[in-house]
Amino acid sequence: MRHVMLCLFLDESLRNKEEKDYLSRIENKPEEYTWEGYLEKHIAFGTMTLYCSLKNETTPQAVYEAYKSRLAIEEMFDTLKNMLDADSAYMQNEDALQGWMFINHLALQWYHQMYANLKEKELLPKYSVKDMLLLLREIRHVKINDKWYPAEITKATEKIASKVIKL
Repeated sequence: MRHVMLCLFLDESLRNKEEKDYLSRIENKPEEYTWEGYLEKHIAFGTMTLYCSLKNETTPQAVYEAYKSRLAIEEMFDTLKNMLDADSAYMQNEDALQGWMFINHLALQWYHQMYANLKEKELLPKYSVKDMLLLLREIRHVKINDKWYPAEITKATEKIASKVIKL
């Protein structure tokens, strides 16, 4: 038997982003965006409604996680293209192109592993893979006298990163 469900979710950080964006548009495009329009729409900022038809009864949490996993696939390719700048190949020969494709393949595997780690540790509601990539950019090593050492990182970065990876 199919179970139909309508789930309404509220994301406070999304609400803040949408509100900031709309207020910025009022300032920059007053002919298209007004305070009246803001007052009409602000109640819906940060909300997401999912309509689902599942074979078995499920919880809103499971619906949200299923949505996030599908969204994660799109984000994975978006990150690969934009953050890792892997959407353009300037290769001069076949070997270079194959190497470029192999590196992209490894990046996708790594991205998926990071997503799986976040899901396993139940951190997906709080962090995305993109969040983790931005965080991991802060972790560096320095070379001193031909030897590599980890550079200092903030306690907050260490705390979050250690939940997902071994430092």
